[in-house]
Amino acid sequence: MVTLDQIRQLDSRVHRAIELITKLREENYTLKNRLAEYQDRIEELEVLISNFKEDQGAIEQGIVAAITSLDRLDESARPAPQAKEAPAKESRPREPRPAAREAASQQGKPASGQRAAAVSTAKPEEDDDRSDAGKPEAELDIF
Repeated sequence: MVTLDQIRQLDSRVHRAIELITKLREENYTLKNRLAEYQDRIEELEVLISNFKEDQGAIEQGIVAAITSLDRLDESARPAPQAKEAPAKESRPREPRPAAREAASQQGKPASGQRAAAVSTAKPEEDDDRSDAGKPEAELDIF
């Protein structure tokens, strides 16, 4: 036979189960709401990322267009190469004396007559794969 004590224990377990089910339902509801908020936020962030990528593409195209315009401007500002350059001096530089030539070769320095030739044949520096060969020596390249 079922005793009163067993019925009380059963009643107590039923109430605890009901409380636990109610608590779990509330937690489930809260978690579903959080999930919906997070999904909304993810969609917002995806839109922002898409807009950011589009803006970056537009910025990149603007920069490329500006660089292209500057390159065209730079090319149009350069003087046309002259067919024949006027020599600065008609006379040839003096040949150094044999003693000066020998002393210079021992020190690794050009002799006085050779120094002018060494300066004028120096290669222009290259910066960012751009050649400055067509530019006059007095012009400064800031790029």
